[in-house]
Amino acid sequence: MVTATEPQTVAQAAECAAPVTICLPKEWVLTDAAFDELIDLNPELRFEVDETGRLIVMGFPGWKSSRRSASIGLQVGNWATSAGGEFVITDAEVRTGERGRRLPDVAWLSPERAAKLDPADEGPLPFSPDFVVEVVSPSDRRSQQEAKMRMWIEYGVRLAWLIDPFKGLADIYREDGPHEQLARPATLSGEDVLDGLVVDLAGVWRAEA
Repeated sequence: MVTATEPQTVAQAAECAAPVTICLPKEWVLTDAAFDELIDLNPELRFEVDETGRLIVMGFPGWKSSRRSASIGLQVGNWATSAGGEFVITDAEVRTGERGRRLPDVAWLSPERAAKLDPADEGPLPFSPDFVVEVVSPSDRRSQQEAKMRMWIEYGVRLAWLIDPFKGLADIYREDGPHEQLARPATLSGEDVLDGLVVDLAGVWRAEA
């Protein structure tokens, strides 16, 4: 039991125990407008909504976690410059089903999926990308991240990587394919989903990274 001498703000609580999943009362309908207002009222926090409508309060990644994500994202982005499609990095919202609003660290949509986007739409991506990367940060729970990866595949992602720099593991999730776990691989391939992509992970595994 932890006894607090002073009441914690929501931000302090989230920093200590993020991510936190909150089950809302049935009569509380978390509409898009209400969710957007929640984000505006709490700029110090990050939120997701899972596919059952539960609210997830997330902490912001530290600078090292952001650098790891950026290292991967820049390589994917450079490849996408010639390959085409739509590339996004860090906190671009993605709709998963009717209720979910998720935040992948890195995402890429093939030219075929990107062609279905409305250029005037400034909201969340209306459907899942072809490829996502999630990089584990100190506040993440491994079990929740693994569940999130399975969710991505269920909602149409063709290839997904879970990169855990603390355990030195890279998990590969594939559409209609086997889940594979590798220990500190030097590189990862985009396989037939991102043909020709090879991501160098040396910077992710560095002890000082």
